[in-house]
Order: sequence, then structure tokens, then C-alpha cells
Amino acid sequence: MDHPRTANHPSILTITCDGMLSSNAVRGAPSNATYRYHLGMTYQKLNDTKRARSEFEKSIHLDPKASSAEKASRALSELSGG
Repeated sequence: MDHPRTANHPSILTITCDGMLSSNAVRGAPSNATYRYHLGMTYQKLNDTKRARSEFEKSIHLDPKASSAEKASRALSELSGG
């Protein structure tokens, strides 16, 4: 059975799968800033603000010059209401 999705309304199944994939990637490469950013995005989609913030901060700390750090900074700003 197909489940339609849009960028603004992903299915919970997709979010859960993304979370498992991101979590496994971070376990395999905990120093990868991009993986941390994507895990933060998954937590944000799941409304787990505390974990999302933690992963975004780790992403920035690990590689401040990476494109993922810039995205993580924007995501942190959104979480803070800015």
C-alpha cells in the first residue's frame, strides 16, 4: 500500500525509518557532523526538541565550517523561535 508524502507532511513510518537509519549512522561514525545534523532533523520532526538541539549542537561543534553546521545553526534558531 502506497502512502503519499510531501516534504511538509512525511509519514510517521518514514520518520521512524529515517530515525533508525540516522541513529545507526551516528553509532557507526559518531564524529560525522552531517550524520549528527540529520539525526537532529529526525528528532525535530518527532518534536523531540531536547534531542534535536543536542544533535545540532554536536554537529556544529564537530565541524563548524561544514555545510551541515550552517544548516544546524539555522535549525537551532528555528527551535529557539528565531
